[in-house]
Amino acid sequence: MESPASSGCAACPGGARPARLDTAAAVAVLLVAGAVRIAYLAEWNRNPFSYMPVLDADFFHRLAAGSLSYPGLACNWNPLYPLFLKAAHFVFGPDLRNIYTAQALIGMVNCELVFILAKRTFKSTPAALVSGMLAAFYAPSVFYDGLLLDPTVTAFLVLGFLNLWAASEGRPLLLLPAGLLLGLSTLARPNIAAFIPVAAAWPLLFERNAPARRRILAAAAVALGTAVPLAAMAARNYAAEKDFVLISAHGGVNFYIGNGPGATGVYRPAFPGPHGLEGQIMKARSAAREEEGRPLKSSEVSSHFYRKAYSRVLDDPAGFLGLLGRKSALFFNSYEAPLDYNYHFHESRSRLLGLPMPGFGLLAVLAAAGAALALLDRSGGRIAAFAFVYACTVVAFFVSSRYRMPFAVAIFPFAGYGICGAASALKSVGLTRVIAAFGAAALAAGVAFVPVERSGGAASFRSLGMIYGSMGIFARAEEAYLASLAEEPESSPTMNNLGNLYFERGRPAEAEEWFRKAVDADPENAQARNNLGTCMSKRGDLFSAEEQFLEAIRIDPAYATPYRNLARMYRRQGMADQAREVLEELERIGRRD
Repeated sequence: MESPASSGCAACPGGARPARLDTAAAVAVLLVAGAVRIAYLAEWNRNPFSYMPVLDADFFHRLAAGSLSYPGLACNWNPLYPLFLKAAHFVFGPDLRNIYTAQALIGMVNCELVFILAKRTFKSTPAALVSGMLAAFYAPSVFYDGLLLDPTVTAFLVLGFLNLWAASEGRPLLLLPAGLLLGLSTLARPNIAAFIPVAAAWPLLFERNAPARRRILAAAAVALGTAVPLAAMAARNYAAEKDFVLISAHGGVNFYIGNGPGATGVYRPAFPGPHGLEGQIMKARSAAREEEGRPLKSSEVSSHFYRKAYSRVLDDPAGFLGLLGRKSALFFNSYEAPLDYNYHFHESRSRLLGLPMPGFGLLAVLAAAGAALALLDRSGGRIAAFAFVYACTVVAFFVSSRYRMPFAVAIFPFAGYGICGAASALKSVGLTRVIAAFGAAALAAGVAFVPVERSGGAASFRSLGMIYGSMGIFARAEEAYLASLAEEPESSPTMNNLGNLYFERGRPAEAEEWFRKAVDADPENAQARNNLGTCMSKRGDLFSAEEQFLEAIRIDPAYATPYRNLARMYRRQGMADQAREVLEELERIGRRD
């Protein structure tokens, strides 16, 4: 039960501010948040990255547009965001700028929800205003508002849930829509599901002064609200594949990425070939099928990779504990670990993001001070519980900037409370509160600002090369690929992309040279071997081309292109039977996958 703060904010005087000042503060947060996002969108819409989504953003975009589908397959991705994009396409059309604008509007609302949550939790307009302004200027939030990824929508659902949950004391029926928002947020970030039992048990464990009937009703309302979207998703998955998958079946692969051999605490490719969800889904199924020796359903593929990761943990428990420590340190560090987009790459090239705007390091320090003061005041327990459970679920898998965003938006109220509370403690010479606030802040700073090894811009330059190539700006594409190779000289995917660029420009000799380099750098790069085989076939070296196509098929049996290229080459040689056998094998693999 949230306590003493209900009678006024001990840290921040003025809890009983006139309603008109509350309204003015709320409007100020909304206006500032809007101005920041308008300025960023004006800049972002001129950025080449805004024209073409990459990796997971491209996957979600094509799912929503209907150009990519997986009939007969349970969800192997977080399902909510593609549904949001589909609705956005229907309302706003296919122009990505309209979707960015819609997300910026949601981002503005999120800042207002932070203001309301802080005000409701700490009963302090100054703390609420500071919290809302921190949210308005928080650079990673502004950045993600302009990407076709889930953080903005997830933040809206999480903040909506936390606000309704905070307002539900004495009003248990509010927990029904709160539970619904919590359930929907799990469809955007499935690890949030770990908090469902905590939210349901909360009234039973921490509201013991309430009548038993009300507490039971509150717990039931949370459970029922969350059950609706989860049951709908499980039914959709069962109808698609006759397989029980509650939300998504990619948890096992993500757990393996974060805890399997070679895990570093951040994303690493689990399989050779292209990164991103599209490649990961098919390669995970293919690898699991080959290792198990039988066709597998989506839940079985996920279980296969969970078992592989658990085996590694049991083989080296000390190494696993060290890895958990590293992931925990990364989670609370100011470094924005990249996944699809590298925040630091874009920050260094953005006039707005390059300004001294608050980032996670500052947020963590301020929130630690606020959490220490809230602990003394016995307030903010609900937010702290959510933040703690969510942080644990991310650390259990792997850390990324994108996955950390729900935690960041949840602790904004603590950050605002920390600033106001520390100022109040200094003014009143409250020694205990000063020590608590500044001690927690110093501890957080020691973690947040410790230098960590950061990834460079190689992957971002590679994505930029792909974007320029798709736009037909070949000189800039070549420049971007070479910049990527300057940072990562042995990058087989970048060499392969550069070879594709030269091939498309009618420079086959240079293309073949780069495809050879790509294969030398990574002999298991199936795409590079297929492309090298294509070049060899075009210049008449059919024997060598056949070798490359067969190697590509061996490396990645689910990769269809080398089958088709090999069959086409056989037909040109009059080897119709061999061509038919290759295509039949492709069909068999397709049915199995």
